[in-house]
Amino acid sequence: SVNASGENMFEIPIYIPIETKVREYHGKLLLIAHLFKSGFQEYYFGSRTGILQETLYNNPGIVILKSIEYEQEEYYSLLKKRGFIIILIHAEGGIYYRDDYKSIISCYPNNLLKFIDLNFVFGEKIRKTIQSYNNDFANNNTYITGEPRFDLLKDKYNIYFDDFADKMIKKYGKYILINTNFSAGNSIVGKDNSINYIMNNLTITNSFKLVFIRRMDLTAKLVQDYIEAIKYLAINIPEISLIVRPHPSESEIIYKESFSNIRNIYVIKEGNVAGWIHGAIGVIHYDCTTGMEAVLSGKPVISYLPRVDDELLTWLP
Repeated sequence: SVNASGENMFEIPIYIPIETKVREYHGKLLLIAHLFKSGFQEYYFGSRTGILQETLYNNPGIVILKSIEYEQEEYYSLLKKRGFIIILIHAEGGIYYRDDYKSIISCYPNNLLKFIDLNFVFGEKIRKTIQSYNNDFANNNTYITGEPRFDLLKDKYNIYFDDFADKMIKKYGKYILINTNFSAGNSIVGKDNSINYIMNNLTITNSFKLVFIRRMDLTAKLVQDYIEAIKYLAINIPEISLIVRPHPSESEIIYKESFSNIRNIYVIKEGNVAGWIHGAIGVIHYDCTTGMEAVLSGKPVISYLPRVDDELLTWLP
């Protein structure tokens, strides 16, 4: 509890940035609750831009990152010079492809790991993949902890989502949650902007960029497959509502246009997915971590894969 300078660790501030509120917010609140219970007293919790400003102009402490990127290398260097402890809990660190090396080295770039004091990962296989290209970091800086938003799915936290789930059931009746995961081919920023972002991103390896381009083509077709399947369900189970929840980075326009005249289909992006899962009678997904969350929540789950490419599938979902 005392660092090398003799400071009480519990008195230093903790900085926690979030990028996608509907996905990260509640899990990070749980993390803060545990930190508070452990004795830490001062927190800065908000947008990445806001937290960046706070870390550069406020007292040094602990910053908990959700990703690490070459574009931010100067920022990480400044943090270390100011005496910060940097912790990484990678939000995409649980995406595990058949050829996991391409995705893992893009999430945990070897030349940036020197800035990370502690690296908390989902599981042993991910740690072993990091070990294959940086043995010292995997053995000395990497710990298997899981991820806070998955911890929220434990039975003891069910009460946290009860009010939200009850409201959704009263509003929509019995419903099936359908999570789409097609942001690569149906991006909220458009195809050209997505390609430019990926191709110019220094953190993503060239081999993984090729995987993403292939995934763009596949998911563009899957959007149409899912629209057809959802319409079929709506017609055949008219007494059940279908909540279509696009990925946070995915455009909802095509779904709203396709389902505008079907009374038991609702396209909704708002709210934490765990709350929607909590109230659902079942979940349908394509290759999405929400499938894992639904299993952990004890819900019936269908992983509907009308098109399968083994190289592009993430294996746990």
